[in-house]
Parts: sequence; C-alpha cells; structure tokens
Amino acid sequence: MDRNYTEQEMRETLGKDYEPSEIVNRRLQDIYKQIGAGRKSVKNKEGRKKTGGRFPAIKKGLTVTAAVLAGGILLCASNPALAAKIPIIGAIFDRVEQDVTFSGNYSKKDNLLTTEDESTGMPVNTQFSVEDNGVTMTASEIYSDGYSIYLTLDVRSENGGFNSMPSHYTADDKTTAQTLYIQGVWLVNSYGSEIPFLNNSMEGKVVSDTEFIGMMKLDLPDDGRITEDTLSLQMTQIGFDNKEFTPEMLENEGAANTIIGAWNIDIPVQADETDIQVIDVNEKNEKGFSIDQVIVTPYQVKVLTTAPYTTRKDSEITKKEFEELWGEKNKEIQEQGESEVLYDDYLMDKIYEDFGVSVFTQDGNRLMPISQSERSATFAVQNNEIIQLQVFIGENGIDTMKEKDMGSMKEKAIVSATIEVQ
Repeated sequence: MDRNYTEQEMRETLGKDYEPSEIVNRRLQDIYKQIGAGRKSVKNKEGRKKTGGRFPAIKKGLTVTAAVLAGGILLCASNPALAAKIPIIGAIFDRVEQDVTFSGNYSKKDNLLTTEDESTGMPVNTQFSVEDNGVTMTASEIYSDGYSIYLTLDVRSENGGFNSMPSHYTADDKTTAQTLYIQGVWLVNSYGSEIPFLNNSMEGKVVSDTEFIGMMKLDLPDDGRITEDTLSLQMTQIGFDNKEFTPEMLENEGAANTIIGAWNIDIPVQADETDIQVIDVNEKNEKGFSIDQVIVTPYQVKVLTTAPYTTRKDSEITKKEFEELWGEKNKEIQEQGESEVLYDDYLMDKIYEDFGVSVFTQDGNRLMPISQSERSATFAVQNNEIIQLQVFIGENGIDTMKEKDMGSMKEKAIVSATIEVQ
C-alpha cells in the first residue's frame, strides 16, 4: 500500500512547540494510514455516498489531525466580514493571497477570468459562473506554475450560514484563514483522467453570511506538468465547519453544514514559466532512498524522491484465505462500481519504508510541509526568500515533518543535499 502523508490542515500545528504523548502519535499514524489508503465510500440511508460523517473521510481525517496536534484547540473567532462593499470578483487574490497556506503575491501574476459589475454585483463574464441548489460559484482569477493550478472562487449561498465558519492557522506567524470544503473531481484535458479534490478545501474569507471568497490549489500528478490547457471543475458538494463545534464533534460528525449540487466550470489555463527552476539532484544512499529533483516556484517547493519498498510475494496467506478475508469487502467495492482487489495485486502491492522529507532555507527557516507521498513532497514558500535550500530525508516520517531545527534535522538525516537556487 502506498504510504501518503496528506495533511493540509496540520500545517499550522507543525510549527508549534509541544510534546505529544504516545497516544497522540498512535492516533496520527492511524490517520495517515486512513488518508493514504483512500477509504472506500459506502452509501447512507438516503443513497448518498459518504465515508463516515457528513463529509468525505479525507476531510474528516485532516480535521482530526489538526485537532489532535493542536491539543483539541480550534479557533472560534471568524474573520470579520470585509468592510467596504467594493467589487470583489476579479480581485480575490488581492484579498486572500497573504492569508492562505501557499501565500504570495498572486495578484501580480494571475490571469483575470472575469470582473464584477459594480451596479449589479454580478460577474461581467457569466461563462465562468454556475448556479445550483441556491449556490452560485464564480471563477475569478487563475494562476499556474505548470505543476499546480491556483484558482480563486466567489461562492454565494441563498441560505447563508458562512458567518459560523471558524478560522484556522495557515502559518507559524498566526496568520489565519477560513475554509470551505469541496467534493467532486477535476481534470485537465491533456491528462483526461478525473482527479478527486484530494485536499478538499478552499481557503479564504467570509465576506458576509451569504458570500465566501477563497483560493483552491490543484496539484497535478507527480510526473505532471502543463503549459496550456483547459481545467474542468466538477463540484458535487460544499461544506463548512461550525465555530461552536468541538474537535470531538468534528471527528464524530464531519462538516456541520453541507450542500449537494452540480457546479461544473471549464476554465482556460496558461502556465507562467517565469521564476520556475527544475534542479536535478540525484543524491542517494545505500538503502535506496534518494533525492531526485527539486522544483522551485514562487509559491511552492516540490521534492521528488525515490524510496525502497517490499511486496507480499512471499506472504504465507493463500489465495483461499485471501478470498475468505476479502470476499465481503470486494462485494462492497464492486457495488460502488469499482474494481475488486485481486489476490495477485495484493501480493505485488508496494509497501514503502517509512520516511519524511524536510526543507530549510539559507537562513535556517523550515518551509512548511504540506503533503508527502513516496514519490514527492510539497512545501509552501510563504514569501520566504530562497537563495539556497537544504533538503533532508529522515527515517521517521512524523518526526521529520515536526523537526523545526536545521541542525537537529541534519543529524537525523539519512540523505541530504544542498541546492543552489539562482
């Protein structure tokens, strides 16, 4: 089974000093396994798909991760509504770009999709606006570095409720944002296959009880890069937490407010290749771990890696025993329209050794880790000046992601590399 550390909402807590107990560490391990496994969905009594709660299991796992690491503390004060009612659509990056996790000056680089009619408050170009079930979504601005797509959206709901959203930390300096969760799929035409909204969120601000603005970040597969393409969004559900909910309530219930609908938007995207550096590294050790490549963009650093793995080809579980163990589970999987797990696939499933990646700047500042799989790790630049990077691989994934001191990380590292960034 591929081991994925995908925990966007743990970002604020990785920068805090604390001593978690063994119970916390075990809980984290459980959450990472759940997220990495991509739990199969089941149907509730109304026939709607769900994964244990009122929003997908991935989002639920992320919320629990943040709550566990933060010692059960949520920020209960929402950001105040934006004071002046001036045009918003067409200027969302300018309002949220310094508050989101992948912060930076997007408003100097973005491609404008539509502006707002000052007299009506509606988008001038309705091509990028869609309404369903009382919710109108409008794509406002877009930027791409070729590896990810950064898109701003204006979301307006007739039923309101956005004022109940809590805030969460997005950086070590106590910067906060609010989050709208998204369910559905997206794709770019050059790849063709649908990609789930893995991190499941759009960060931004509440404008009023009926309006939310924010940015979503869509990451192409590890080997993916686009130049000019069309982004297709197929959103099926939105949701948001209630600031009065405790971490325990979030764990048990999922998102407090959800709206199901169909919001499909096709958007042209042109990658901006300025200020993008792709640096080959190929630093490896005798165990099979390696730092292959480092990609530096204005808003993120991606580290491509290789890790050793084993399979179950020598497993003592016979095919008959496997079918007894997986028989009922495979029936559930097939009922969802997905392919069953076969015995041969089970034997050849790759089981990667545990590891983590950490990146520091020339000043010893640790870049915030956002996600990691066996093939890549992603870090938020957050306006750090980058002249040189120190990249480390550590044997313990959780410990590596929590280590803030570059000297200590250097001692723990099993592979390291110094990267000069021009």
